Amino acid sequence: MTNYDRMKLTKAGYMLLRVRIEELKITKQTGDSAWCTYKKFDTKAALNREVERINKNEPLMIFE
Repeated sequence: MTNYDRMKLTKAGYMLLRVRIEELKITKQTGDSAWCTYKKFDTKAALNREVERINKNEPLMIFE
């Protein structure tokens, strides 16, 4: 996905997320193309449950 693609999705109302398994966190893209922490987790299982929940229940949040 290019930066142009990310900008179009953000303008359309989507929130772009990235999973950082080694850090047990999900990051989100801010409006200025920077990335910040969305949520941190204590375990990998908790991280995976949140990813599944977002994929199932949050149509305007997508993982890059």
